[in-house]
Amino acid sequence: MKFTAQHGLDGRTFTIHLPRELGESVSELSKKSAEKHNGYLTFYIELPHKPRTTGPGSQSAHLHGHLKQLAEHYGTLSLEEMKQLMKWDNITWPRKRVRIHGREVEIPISEADADTKVESDAIEWCHQRASEEGITLIEGVLKEMSE
Repeated sequence: MKFTAQHGLDGRTFTIHLPRELGESVSELSKKSAEKHNGYLTFYIELPHKPRTTGPGSQSAHLHGHLKQLAEHYGTLSLEEMKQLMKWDNITWPRKRVRIHGREVEIPISEADADTKVESDAIEWCHQRASEEGITLIEGVLKEMSE
């Protein structure tokens, strides 16, 4: 569950003002927490951010166009494989901690959770990679391909 809300801090008491539509969901989660985890929940707190842009002419289209060109240059990588390479190789791509088979590991966040800063950094990663490989990236490739 992810949402943006106002909060208050009074000493060690941290208050979150939930959006109305989440009241029932959070109440259920709180009950499960009390039953199974002694009332504990895990929180990730960060400053609000501007979500990534999507659609024609967006940062997302810009990034995917560059990744497609890089994948074609290498010849052995699909667009999806190129995305994964970018996420793992790009040190600025955020990671999240997950538990897999009882072990905590860090994995790259989904593109859907990326913000405009993350996508901007990813585009710069593509430009850097292309520069190192002597590739000239063409802007607007995905738009041209869909016409």
